[in-house]
Order: sequence, then structure tokens, then C-alpha cells
Amino acid sequence: MSNPQETQSQTKLDLFVIKGKRNREEDEFCDALEAIKPREKRDKMAAMTTDDFLKIMPNILKEAFKDKQVVASLQEAVRPLLETQSKKINKLEKDLSDTKAKLQELHKELQSEQNQRLALQVRVVGIQDDNNERIQDKIVNFAKEKINLTIATADFSAFRMGKYQDGKMRAITIRFNDMNLRNKFYRGREKLFKTKERVFINDDLPPKTAKVLTEGRKLKRENKIYKVWTYRGQVYVKKKEKDEPKEVDLADLKDMSQT
Repeated sequence: MSNPQETQSQTKLDLFVIKGKRNREEDEFCDALEAIKPREKRDKMAAMTTDDFLKIMPNILKEAFKDKQVVASLQEAVRPLLETQSKKINKLEKDLSDTKAKLQELHKELQSEQNQRLALQVRVVGIQDDNNERIQDKIVNFAKEKINLTIATADFSAFRMGKYQDGKMRAITIRFNDMNLRNKFYRGREKLFKTKERVFINDDLPPKTAKVLTEGRKLKRENKIYKVWTYRGQVYVKKKEKDEPKEVDLADLKDMSQT
């Protein structure tokens, strides 16, 4: 038979254990609640839309930039980035400048090579254009009759520019085998000028220079300049008879057309 005193002591012990267990469970529940709170806040922040963010951001920045320390910190933070970008921009500008200089040099070299190839050639405008003509015989006769120069068909090659069209006079490109003979033929232009022949002998020019010559002739027809001609691939004019020859480009001719 059990002792009543022992039974009472055991009962108190059991109650103490149960109470302690209950307290621990309550503490764990409270801890769990605290752990849940930050997650709820994060969930709410994640639910913020881009539009919401854009609406509040200007005010946040406005308030932040009122603080001189914030501004100073931002300036200090971006300074290395700005310096790096500035160096990159300077390098790109230098590379661009170097590339432009190289392109200009290549353009000059190509222009020089083109001028050398064209040096043996002349362009003649104004010789009657006939279908199925013997162009070399026509040039031989022209040289003898108009500029008092004897040449043979073996001294050169020639062709008309473009396709034949009735009523239109195509220019003739002549390529001489000898530079001396080419220059003699070219100097015949002075005789044509003095006799007022409507035939023109010019250097065979690159398109850009040919355009300058065309504009110069237009000014001459308008009596805004006295004379226009080419020499060694360049265009020259005299605005008045007693003026010194002047090498010109399109900009120069534009100025002359306005005076």
C-alpha cells in the first residue's frame, strides 16, 4: 500500500513538469511569431509594383539630396567612374582623329595614283559625233587642220564616252603613248581659244575635279569670269583678263558667282 505523503509529492512533481513543458511551448510559439513578422514585411515590399517605386523614388531622392553629406558621398563614389569614362572618351577621340588623318593620307595617295594614270590622257569635247565613225582618223584630221599637229593613229587610242544618241555630242577620251606628244596636243587648246573654235581640249579629270571645271565654264558663259582651264589635274581661272591665274575649287567658284 502506497504512502499518502509519497503520492502527494509525485503529483506535485508531475504538475511542475507539465507546467514547464507548457511554458516552453508558449515561448516557442512566441518566437515563431517574431520570426514570421519580417517575412510579412518582405512579402509586402515584394508586392510593390514598378509604378509604385517610380512614384516614391523622386521624393526619396529629393530628400536625400538635401543632405550635403549624401551629395558629397555620391560625388566621391562616382568620381572614379567619371575619370575612367573620361579617359576612354579621350582615347576614342584620339583614335578617331588618327583614323581621319590616315584616311586623308590614303585619299591623297589614291588621288595621286589616279592623276598619274590619267596623265597621258586628254578629254576632247566638241568634235562632231557620227554613228559608226572612224574616231582615230577623225582625231588625226582634227589635229592637222585645227591645231597644226601631225600625229598618226598608232600614237594613241581613243573612244567616245557613253552610247551614241542622235543629236548629242559625246566627249572623246584620248590616251597617248608618249607624254611629249600628249602635251603638244594639249597645248593646241590655246590655238582653239584664239580662233574661237567650239572644241575644247582638257585634262582627263577625276569626277570631283571635272565638276569644278563644269561649274567654271558655267561662270564663263555668264561672263562672271574671264577664263577657266585645267593644268596637271587642277582647275584655274582668271576673273579678269589681267588677273593672275588662281587655282579654285567649288567653294571658290560659288563665291565668284555671288560677286
